[in-house]
Amino acid sequence: MEISKLVEAKGYKNSTVKICEFLGFSDTDQLKRAKFFAIQETYSPIPVLGISINNGDPTWRLCEVNNDVDELYSVDEGYKICLKICNEYGGNIYYQSDFLSLLKSGHIIYCPDESKYEIKHITCAEKISDGAILIHEFDSIEKRK
Repeated sequence: MEISKLVEAKGYKNSTVKICEFLGFSDTDQLKRAKFFAIQETYSPIPVLGISINNGDPTWRLCEVNNDVDELYSVDEGYKICLKICNEYGGNIYYQSDFLSLLKSGHIIYCPDESKYEIKHITCAEKISDGAILIHEFDSIEKRK
């Protein structure tokens, strides 16, 4: 839906409008097709038991907006937004106001072109005293070379 029509219909700027304005989108369809990097946990489904298990620590994952949700969670409603992990099982539901705060603070990062960016796991060592080192592990989102 075009942003100006959404504001006109609701009479105020809801969270959907604020997210679109922050990202420079002219309509909510762009948000519905957008991809983001977000820290997510992944799960492996066990079909026979009908459950899923956690695959480990949360880490950066490429996510897309899940548009296959109840109307309450649809982007245009301005209430919640659901991210699902691309090519994996998992995701998160956010209040749109929280989602916007996470975008502004860099805890969720808009990915304009997934072919140009990648997530790298980095390990480095820091010498803290004679014979003792501290190992740091972290993920970084970087431009592909």
